Amino acid sequence: MNVRHLLALAAAFGGFLAPFGRDQAPAGTGPALVAPLELAGWIRDRRPGLRVVDLRSTIEVRLPRGERFVPEERFAPQSTVVLVSEDGAGESQRIWARLRAQGVRDLRILERGAEGWIDDVLSPTTPSELSRYFGGVPRLLAPGETAPPRKVRAALVRGRGC
Repeated sequence: MNVRHLLALAAAFGGFLAPFGRDQAPAGTGPALVAPLELAGWIRDRRPGLRVVDLRSTIEVRLPRGERFVPEERFAPQSTVVLVSEDGAGESQRIWARLRAQGVRDLRILERGAEGWIDDVLSPTTPSELSRYFGGVPRLLAPGETAPPRKVRAALVRGRGC
């Protein structure tokens, strides 16, 4: 048997074993992020296996398909799990590591958390088809004006959407 045959055999064997391995993030890399508008598209298109897990202790604005996090719950490895925190950091990173260790392969954190959802989907400065689908109303800012404080934005959009 020559070297070419041995390499082909090794490649075939590796391909056979690939589904049994864990899809772990390389060392030193953090969680994958998903943009609010990308998540909105997944929800609208009813992406199979999508689980939107809300980690917030108080929920001022509910995300469509959002479910509360239950620590004992196990997630199917083939699920796409999106973690939602208040701002996309903190608790979501800890839960991400825990679920990753349980074998969930497609695990994301919502970029900028619930604040990102409010800013980009429910109250965007630039309206989009996805924003309108979820009941978003464009927010108009005067030149030099910044967005209102988070609690004010949440009060403005509470009850809108799916």
